[in-house]
Amino acid sequence: MPVAALAAGLVVWCLRFVVQPTELRVAVGPEGSADVKLVSELASQLARDENHGLRLTLVKTNDAKASAAELDAGRADLAVVRSDVSMSETGLTVAVLHRNAVIFLAPHGSRVHKITDLDKKRLGIIRATPENAHLLGDLLAEYGLDPPAVTQVSLDPDGVASAIADKRVDAVMAVAPPSGNFMRNIVTQIAQASHGEPVFVDVKEAEAIAQRKPVYESHEIVNGLFGGNPPRPKDSFNTMAITYRLVASRSLEDYVVSDFTRRLFTLRMALSPGSALADRIEKPDTDNETALPVHPGAEAYFDGNEKSFLDRYDDWFYLGAMGISGLISGLAALIASARAWIRRGTLSAIDELIHIQMKAREATDQAALDEAEAAVTSLSISTLRHARDGRIDDSGLAALSLAMDECRQTIADRRLRLSSLGEKSTAPSVIVLPKVTKSEPVARLSFRRSP
Repeated sequence: MPVAALAAGLVVWCLRFVVQPTELRVAVGPEGSADVKLVSELASQLARDENHGLRLTLVKTNDAKASAAELDAGRADLAVVRSDVSMSETGLTVAVLHRNAVIFLAPHGSRVHKITDLDKKRLGIIRATPENAHLLGDLLAEYGLDPPAVTQVSLDPDGVASAIADKRVDAVMAVAPPSGNFMRNIVTQIAQASHGEPVFVDVKEAEAIAQRKPVYESHEIVNGLFGGNPPRPKDSFNTMAITYRLVASRSLEDYVVSDFTRRLFTLRMALSPGSALADRIEKPDTDNETALPVHPGAEAYFDGNEKSFLDRYDDWFYLGAMGISGLISGLAALIASARAWIRRGTLSAIDELIHIQMKAREATDQAALDEAEAAVTSLSISTLRHARDGRIDDSGLAALSLAMDECRQTIADRRLRLSSLGEKSTAPSVIVLPKVTKSEPVARLSFRRSP
């Protein structure tokens, strides 16, 4: 019974990890951004799947940098970060949520055709976040330009056309997914406001910059990506790109990350109707082991090396089996020890009965026999109690019964012996014979033959 209870407890303990959902905290921000909408939709999809043990809880932050800080502080398990300014110190890449190209555009007829032409110009920055300002400064420094040499003007996405028409800016910088409607709308506004095809600034050294700084990527904008008639751009060109990544804490178990990664890519198409970024989720570069390493759990999923349940817990099963084996051996030793102790107690009682029997044989009076009989009765009562409590096995009980019977028989025999000896001691020592008197002569018997 104890072994069965232990085995049942071990099974329940294992099922606790299988059945209980895994709660993962995801740091993402800012509020209302496309990233928050994407993660919220993913959390909703996972919550609908009752047969899968993953749940997401959103930790809202002000920006990607704050999300990375939440992950590093241990207040989140996953975080949406930006590769160029807010990569977490403890986070490893699970997936690339979307890739944002850095596109510089100038109105039709502008003399701005390369990055160095921005010197002393007014550059309109759409969504002038601190991260985008940092990106611009880093890129200008690559070309030897001092960031203050370019006047930065914050622009709203819907105010690009008026800024171009009013000549408040000489060029525009946008950081966004290149294939989405957002970039297409910006290009259309500039084309309409300048009454012609906009100028797309080619960052020819993008590949070299990306090799020097792996947080950036070289990205090709292909001919016709932005639509229009004629297709825009007319010719393909290169530019820089940054990535928004979903990263997981290094301390998060590999199998948990593998499971989450599989669910993420399985649900990617289901998320597309509710999120503009879902169809841009992609596998990270598993060969990049320096600046942006991939989490081993995610890499196991991409390489098809996910661990099964038995693979994950084989050590625990082995240790559990060893523990149960040791426990069974210990219980067996305890049972054997208990039986030996009971047997010693039984043998001790038998030895005592033998001693009583020997004393009874040598008893010289009835008082000694009464004392011996009382001792046998006491042992008999004790034996019955032990038998009731299961502390004496059948063989021990049989041996004790035999010893008691023999002891009682010896006492009874000795009583008879002492009684007979007592009667003889009280009889006369001289035997009196009866007096013989002279009797009448006995007639002889005669036998006469009948005629």
